[in-house]
Amino acid sequence: MHLAGADFEIKRPNSLSVDGWAPLLDASRDRAHEVKAGLAEELTAELDELQALWPKDLPSGVIHADLFPDNVFYLARNFLA
Repeated sequence: MHLAGADFEIKRPNSLSVDGWAPLLDASRDRAHEVKAGLAEELTAELDELQALWPKDLPSGVIHADLFPDNVFYLARNFLA
C-alpha cells in the first residue's frame, strides 16, 4: 500500500499526532484538576517533552484512519494477559 500510494499528491497534517495534542490539552486544561489534582501540569510537562523529542523525519503515507468504535471489531480475547 505504501508503494502504491507513494505518488499520491494530496497531503494533510496528521491531527492525531503530537502536533494535534496541544489543542486538545488546551481545551481541557481548565477542568483537568477535576479528574486528578495536578493533572494539567503533569500533562503539560509530558507534552513539552514529547514535542521536544518527537522525530521530525517519520515516514508518511496515505491511510484510511477511520478509527471509530463501530468500525473496529475484536474477537473475544484477553489483551491484558
